[in-house]
Amino acid sequence: MQEDKARIRELMGDNAVMLDEGNARTLLDVAYRYGAYMMIAGGRNMYTAYKARMPFLDINQEREHAYAGYRGIITLAENICLTLESPIWPQTHQSAPWR
Repeated sequence: MQEDKARIRELMGDNAVMLDEGNARTLLDVAYRYGAYMMIAGGRNMYTAYKARMPFLDINQEREHAYAGYRGIITLAENICLTLESPIWPQTHQSAPWR
C-alpha cells in the first residue's frame, strides 16, 4: 500500500491530493476546496455528486466502453463533454418554476 502511494506521488507530484478515506463528506470537501466542475469516479460516488448538483462521470471497470489507448482517450473526452454540456446542470441551480 505504501509502495503504491509512493509510486502515485512520484507520478502525480507533491501537489496531488490523495485521500485515505473516500467518504461522501471528504470527497465533496475536496471538490469544493479545489473548485471542481465535475466528479469522475466509480459508480458508488454517483449519488454523492448528484446530491451536490455536480456532473458525474462513472469510470468504474464495469462501464460499457474502454478508455485505453488513443481511441480510449477520445472516448473519455467525448464522455466528459457530454456530461458537462448536458442541459440538466444549469437547471439544477435554478429555482423551481412553480416558485
